[in-house]
Amino acid sequence: RSQYHQSVGVLELVGLGPAAGVLRAAEAALLRLSARPKLITPTAVDTLERGAFALLDFIGRRLASKPVSTLSLFPQYRALQELAGASRAHPADLWTVPWSWRELALDPSVVPRHPDDDTTGRIEADLLALMRGAPPSVAARMSERFAELAAGAQAAAEAAAVPGTVHGPHHRLATLWQLA
Repeated sequence: RSQYHQSVGVLELVGLGPAAGVLRAAEAALLRLSARPKLITPTAVDTLERGAFALLDFIGRRLASKPVSTLSLFPQYRALQELAGASRAHPADLWTVPWSWRELALDPSVVPRHPDDDTTGRIEADLLALMRGAPPSVAARMSERFAELAAGAQAAAEAAAVPGTVHGPHHRLATLWQLA
């Protein structure tokens, strides 16, 4: 078990966090098996072995500069988590792509609108109508209003921008309105 623990640290140190997660799951499974020897079955041993081989294959491919997704480790990770008695295992546990903001392009034909009581009231009325089974045209109308709010937020962000900078303090609000 201590070798697994040390190996987890090494994998994290060299930037292989998802691989370390698989090994951490194997370590947790070993802890559970050592505490409950009745759980040691050929299936449990096979699960540990498959996890180790998947990890070795993953590291081997990375060392050979071959493209390999960390999500390819998920089946073994899930099996090891189940063996460890974990309440959940999710592919996002192995996801390593850093999150980055992506701004959406605005429709130049949309008339900018600012959030006021009238706009809020209309959106709330449309939302209530949708919850009661209104036709898709109501959703389209809401989408148009959100696009107008996005255009208004973009215009406000550009007006508030500090000269010489790319974006003002609220430049992402337009994208949030578009996603609504």
